[in-house]
Amino acid sequence: MKTNETQQIARVLEIFQEIDRTMTINAALAFMYAVEEDGKGGNQQKIEERLGLSNPTTSRIMASWSDWKRPREAGHGMVESIRDPENRRFVLLPLTPKG
Repeated sequence: MKTNETQQIARVLEIFQEIDRTMTINAALAFMYAVEEDGKGGNQQKIEERLGLSNPTTSRIMASWSDWKRPREAGHGMVESIRDPENRRFVLLPLTPKG
């Protein structure tokens, strides 16, 4: 890996660290994958497949990126979680203006 690429990766990781110092690599990657797919069908399922995570784990990760991580615990407000109206088994994860 070239020095410039390493510096770019380090800068992106520093940005995620500024958002949440306890963030896992999976949480950072999940957000980056959501950005790639912004609003396309089956978004959460694609993230699950790419990261090799279970549905509940991916749901918890994506909840931290939405308005509410847990009851009475605010999330980052960068994605919405919307059931796909064409196929209710899928969750779409469009970015918010903040995201």
